[in-house]
Amino acid sequence: MAQEHTYPHADSAWEFIIGNGSQDLLQRIFDIVLDPNDSLLVDEYTYSGALAAVWPVGCKLVGVPMDEFGLDPVALEFMLSTWETTDGKKMPKALYVIPVAQNPTGTSLSNERKTKIYQLACTYNFVIIEDDPYWNLNFLELEDGTKRTTFWSLDVEQRVVRLESLSKITAVGYRVGWACGPKKVIEKLSYDLEAGAQSGSGIAQLVMHELLEPLLNKTSHQGWHKHVSKIRKTYYDRWLIVSAALQQHLTGLAEWKAPRGGMFAWIKLLHLKDSRAFVKTLAEKHHVLTVPGAAFSADPNAESPHIRLSFSFCNTTAIEPAIATLAAALKLYSSVPNQS
Repeated sequence: MAQEHTYPHADSAWEFIIGNGSQDLLQRIFDIVLDPNDSLLVDEYTYSGALAAVWPVGCKLVGVPMDEFGLDPVALEFMLSTWETTDGKKMPKALYVIPVAQNPTGTSLSNERKTKIYQLACTYNFVIIEDDPYWNLNFLELEDGTKRTTFWSLDVEQRVVRLESLSKITAVGYRVGWACGPKKVIEKLSYDLEAGAQSGSGIAQLVMHELLEPLLNKTSHQGWHKHVSKIRKTYYDRWLIVSAALQQHLTGLAEWKAPRGGMFAWIKLLHLKDSRAFVKTLAEKHHVLTVPGAAFSADPNAESPHIRLSFSFCNTTAIEPAIATLAAALKLYSSVPNQS
């Protein structure tokens, strides 16, 4: 963390903790930072696991508009500047954001957007929970030599808690993730972890140590960067297969933008107001699994014409036939009266 991200404070000002995957730590951070009468800012479409993790807190979720480049800082500033604090309603306590290869939309925030959002956090006094499991999987790094920044490296006021994970660049089942943040925050997080899971899995950490030690050591990080580049290229190559299949089968039926990294394609179905019933039909009758856009919405009652396709696990030879099946099912479904 210290070598990949430049934190603008002394080593003594921040701390690091390992947990049973970043999801476990995320839920505990929500418990620490938020109270039931607080408001949490999130992308208008965000990680469904985060929505599930924050639900028990009982706070209000406020979706921030997005565009093809991720969370829109202009829209965020307008929301904050016109925020109604009447009847005891407080300003937002925190922002939860996935800045790179966002789940589900695949968008990545530029350095300029991160800087603007961080400035708003300082002005309006909220915490940024930076969930960044796809940091190493940004396709833009294959095309653009610009050095990327993070909210963590911008954090001159110590209001950022950063989460990362090994799940996307090793294997999901090991459940090894970590959090970094101001010392007092991580201290509270460690108490919470000790009272619950007690610690991260020692066996999983030992396996990860043995895997990573030859790649990432004090004398050279060459092996680590080679490993990360291989994983990134694997995902990028899969996206190219998905992209070709989408162009072939879904042109005229759907709209999409190329993801900026990661493993998700965010598809807008043109002839449906809401995708939930279609996704159910697609799975039950055609055996193709997607996730409806409504599952990622900050508003549980919102309709969404989107679906999320994941191409991380699917055999590459199955991608094109699956998208062809999706397209055929969509044509059939859209032609049925009263379904759209």
